[in-house]
Parts: sequence; C-alpha cells; structure tokens
Amino acid sequence: MWSAGILALAIALLWSSAGHAHFLLNAKNRTILIESEQQGINLYLRIPAPLIYARELAGRTSPTERVDAPFVLSEETSGVFSHYLDRGAIAGSPDAFGRFVVSGYRLTLDGDSLSPTVTAVRIHSGRDAPAFTTPEQARLVFGSDGQPNGERLFVGEAVVDLWLTLPNLRSDGRLEIVNSLPRLQLPPDVTVDNHIIDFRGGGSRAVNVEGQLLTPVELSASVADAVLTFVIQGIKHIVAGPDHVLFVLCLTIGAASLLRLFWHVTGFTIGHSVTLIAGFLGMEPAGPWFIPVIEMAIAASIIYAGVTAVWQRERPWSLAVTSSIGLLHGFGFSFVLADVLGPNSPHLLLSLFSFNLGVEVGQLAIVALAFGALALIASWNQRAGTGLRWGIASVSVLIAGFWVIERTGYVADAVLIG
Repeated sequence: MWSAGILALAIALLWSSAGHAHFLLNAKNRTILIESEQQGINLYLRIPAPLIYARELAGRTSPTERVDAPFVLSEETSGVFSHYLDRGAIAGSPDAFGRFVVSGYRLTLDGDSLSPTVTAVRIHSGRDAPAFTTPEQARLVFGSDGQPNGERLFVGEAVVDLWLTLPNLRSDGRLEIVNSLPRLQLPPDVTVDNHIIDFRGGGSRAVNVEGQLLTPVELSASVADAVLTFVIQGIKHIVAGPDHVLFVLCLTIGAASLLRLFWHVTGFTIGHSVTLIAGFLGMEPAGPWFIPVIEMAIAASIIYAGVTAVWQRERPWSLAVTSSIGLLHGFGFSFVLADVLGPNSPHLLLSLFSFNLGVEVGQLAIVALAFGALALIASWNQRAGTGLRWGIASVSVLIAGFWVIERTGYVADAVLIG
C-alpha cells in the first residue's frame, strides 16, 4: 500500500515540477506572422535576441566567458563578460544584420527553398516591446524608430523584429519554417514558445509550438490539415496540462463502477464543451481577475475530486457537481484555444470541433489507462489497488492545495491591477 503511494507521489511530483498548465514563467516568445498580398507574401518575425546567436553560443563552456558574434559588443568586468547589441553597427547596416538573422532559418513553399528580402529591422527591450500579434500592429512597429530607452541593451533583454518579403509567390501553398541553428542550451527554468499566425486567405490560423523550432512547422490552408492540427493541439493540451490530468485521474479512480464513470465523464465533457466554445467566442466576464480565478477554481476542483475518490460515495448531486466542474475546465481550455485559433480563422467551426475532439481523445486515453491499470491491480491484490487509489488521491490533493495557495496570489494581484 505504501509502495503504491510512494510511486504515485513520484509520478505526481514529476508533473507538478512542470509548473502550471497556463501560467508559464521565464518564457522566451518567438512570433511569426504571415500575410499575403498581390505582390507576394510578407513575414513579420519577433525573435528574442539570444535565439539569434545559438551558433555562437553553442561552443561556450561558461555563461561568463566572451562571445565573439556579429553585431555584439563584449565588456569585461573582473573576468566576467557582458554582451550588448551593437546598435550603432545595426543602424549602419540594417540589411546585413537582417540577413544574418534570416540565415538562421530555412523557408520553403511546396518544397521549394525561398530567399526572402529584408525590408525593415527594429530592436526593442523585451520589457517595452510594442504589440506584435497582427500584420497591422507589425507595420506600426516598423513605422516607429524602434530604439529602446537607455544607452545599452543586453543581448538577453533584447528582441529583434524583422519584416521579410517574398515577392511573386502565390498565397495558397504549403509554407514550411524551421530553425537551422544549433540547439541552444537554455537554463532549466527558461522555455521557448513559438506563436505562428497565418493570415493568408483572409482569416487567421494560429499554431503554437514549444521549443527551439528545430522541427519544421508546416502551414497549409487545407481543411484536412486544419482538422489534424487542432485535434493534435487538443490532445497535447489535456495531456500536457497537469491540473486537467490530475482531475480526470481522480475522477477515474473514484468511480464506483464503469457505468458511473461513463456518466461522470459524459457530464464533464458536456460541461467543458459548452464553456470552451463560449469562452473562445468571448462570452465570459471581462477583467484581469477572471483567468486567475478560473485557474484557482480548477485547482480546487482537483481537491474535491481527490477527496471523493478516496470515499467513493455517490451523492444525488455528484453528477451535477462534475458537470459544473466541467464548465470551469472548459474556460481553461478556451484560454489556450484563443492563442491557437483566431475568431476570423478559416474553417472556424470545424477547428473548434477538432480541438474539442482532441481534448476528448486525450481525456479518454487517460481514463482508459487509469481505469484499466487500477482494475488489473485490484484483481491481483485488492489492498494494493486501494493503496494506489489512496496514494494518487492524496498526492493530487497536496499538489492542488499548493496550486490553490499559489493561484490565490495571482488572483490578489489581478484584483489590485484591475
């Protein structure tokens, strides 16, 4: 019994160490916007400056040693080097700097390599960078002087904006983007999120990819690709979201029978499907407090599911409570979907359905594995099955309790801001 609990604790702590399902700290965000015009295709890129210098940083053995890199100034203080973007050199040769940045990427259209032209370059401090989520916002950025406040700008604090043009190209092809630089060794608490939004065809289609973009990302306007993309996004979100996984896990191990589990999963599915769509369409309260409140409530729902999993006692209102909790989790799914799918996206309804289908596929996979494993262990040794259920439920409650405390702080901060 105790060994099962310890195993559950280890597994759950691995999940919890990933942080939060929606609150990701220390992230480096790379944004790529794609727009079609009569003359061809425009690409607007916002890239954290350290990602540009992966080639130069790859051979470094210490974070304090000197880096010899184009358009970078190094300054030594007591044997420790600091690195700044050479804004004077960039201002004197913006085309050369732009080509240096572009050399780290490979672009193809329907398999044919592309050689984009650098139209404009801008540099900002990451803390003060202007909005950059639509082509209109990007053009406003390139219409400004792009000079950050202060005399110096650390490479680690800078973001670089590029406007690339690909003339005489049709807008309906399969565009592929990949980072061709070496993998950059990042600190454990730093991640890279890539937000790629394709505005070709009059709508918008967003793809979020975590990592250094070393695997090619394909963008196509086909219906089949849209369906597959959003099914995969739905699966990835529920599987990679520890709070959703823990709730479904507790819901599964707490089911008194397969029939009761079916009705609870159905109620949870109906609940989160409703608010997933409603939240994505903007049918939710306004204010900075709403998202952290939902996140805190989702964590609290895990505590409820963990406690009821231990007692396995059905109440007349149990199914209604599970369905209501589904409403909370649906809003959580909608926050992610809003980053992946724009309201004017082509194939909007089909993409919404596909994302929800992906969530269901991931959810049912968790249910099947957990219920099957628990039933198998219980058939072999009833005490071991009971111990495993207690272990999973107890650890889930502990982790969720930590999240409730942590997210209560987020709620307080949001209320003060609002």
